[in-house]
Amino acid sequence: MAITAVILTHNHELCVAKAICQIKESLPDADILVADTFSEDNTIKVAEAFGARTLIIQHFSEALQKAKETNAGTYLLLDPSAGISKNDLALMIDAISNNVDMVIGVTSAKQNLATRIFNKKFSSSTTDPGSPIRAFNDKVLESALGSPQTSLTEMTASALAQKLRVQECSIRTSEQ
Repeated sequence: MAITAVILTHNHELCVAKAICQIKESLPDADILVADTFSEDNTIKVAEAFGARTLIIQHFSEALQKAKETNAGTYLLLDPSAGISKNDLALMIDAISNNVDMVIGVTSAKQNLATRIFNKKFSSSTTDPGSPIRAFNDKVLESALGSPQTSLTEMTASALAQKLRVQECSIRTSEQ
């Protein structure tokens, strides 16, 4: 299975190398793309030194468009500061292999007011619709690219509105 991993960065020079290494260890054949929003530090240099392709973006949708160009079929989106475990990465990718369209990595069971409103609107029980840790397939990618200014929450909303299979995966991060 082909996988493109997208790491969203902004001034993450201190943690991007670890994120790249975690992906390489867990998913050695994954194409790794660091999508950076004009960092003022050495994020791009560090990412390239660790073998990732890099892209400067103004908006999240540009990273999704670049991922689509890889035609991988399975995509992973990560926050480099999260420090997700090898096991959790594997669980998320396995779910996509087993006909789930999107897996949202959830680090906390707490729901804020905005999430409760979101869930009421979409008849959902999502814990964190805006989580920057997720795996998804081409169906979700296509639905997200329908809006030029899509966000992570809009990506979740679009998938739910189209009745795609969305699942949550409780994960532990190095921040916890």
